[in-house]
Amino acid sequence: MPGPDRGPLLYAWRGAFTDPELSSLHAEGFGHQLEQTGWNHQLDSNSLGWVTARDDRGLVGFVAIAWDGRAHAFVEDTLVAVRSRRQGVGVHLIEVARDHAARAGCEWLHVDFEEHLKSFYLDACGFVPTDAGLMRLSGGAAQVGSTSSTPLSPSGPGPRTGHPSPGHERLWDEPTGQDGQMEQLRSLIARRTVRSFLDEDVPVSVVRQLVDQARWTGSARNRQPWRFVAVYDQATRAGLAGLGAYAAHLATAPVVVVLLSPRERHLDTEFDAGRIAQSLTLAAASAGLGSCVTSLYPEENADTAATVVGAEPGWSARHAVALGRPDSSSPVGRLAIPTGRRSTDELLSIR
Repeated sequence: MPGPDRGPLLYAWRGAFTDPELSSLHAEGFGHQLEQTGWNHQLDSNSLGWVTARDDRGLVGFVAIAWDGRAHAFVEDTLVAVRSRRQGVGVHLIEVARDHAARAGCEWLHVDFEEHLKSFYLDACGFVPTDAGLMRLSGGAAQVGSTSSTPLSPSGPGPRTGHPSPGHERLWDEPTGQDGQMEQLRSLIARRTVRSFLDEDVPVSVVRQLVDQARWTGSARNRQPWRFVAVYDQATRAGLAGLGAYAAHLATAPVVVVLLSPRERHLDTEFDAGRIAQSLTLAAASAGLGSCVTSLYPEENADTAATVVGAEPGWSARHAVALGRPDSSSPVGRLAIPTGRRSTDELLSIR
């Protein structure tokens, strides 16, 4: 857990960072002099993604994930600031990276490491040891060595350098790279609806950042017909849970974000409300949170919900989003609603 001198940590897949702050963290993590590197361009061009960890003072954790455009992903440069070490930050960076690599269609996550990191990667993170080989390609004559970690791909980056190997960047111009990017996008859009959550707090700072990302959603004539109320109070959440036929899970979610929209609606207000709700759930998924969009109906219930959360006059609460860490151990009963999606051919007509 974060120490008392810092706020809670926010983890984000492909989270924003500046080149100077990552250069500083890299120098601190690997004990070398500060060197300014164009990390954003380098990583955006040559990696599947990365995970950032932040407290209220700045960037405290980072890991990059390279890949071959298909089944193999590679851990690069797991970094944790000195002030945040031995608090599980590195392990959670790997967990978030693992989940997103899997969503992108990767089947294997590789890592190479030095001997003193063996316990971290094998015991704490869950990697298994394998035989592997390593060939040095720069800084001297080519040498073949061995390592107890998983193998490096010939097209992947070298160990702990952060620099792409020749030819790796070409993957993004080939069909396989584009397919991987589309798969990553599809896995994010088709995120699983979550109604069972772990008993873990979602810090206010995290909700603020999610709303800050979602608020850039477009709307008709840029009216931005939405306001947000983050509900932590258990009694209030329990009250909201009784205001819809499918709202019971709001009582057990760590936080419920109520979406307010004008009571005097334009025809496109509900459409815009759906857009902002989707943006909020996508931002939550990128932060490793599960979510479920809930309708509060009929209209009397929406008005009651607005009163319960203290909305200003003229605003109604027709929708709410439950947020929290997914509880994967929760049993799943038989679904009354069909699963899957209709095919593209069934949905799309060309004229």
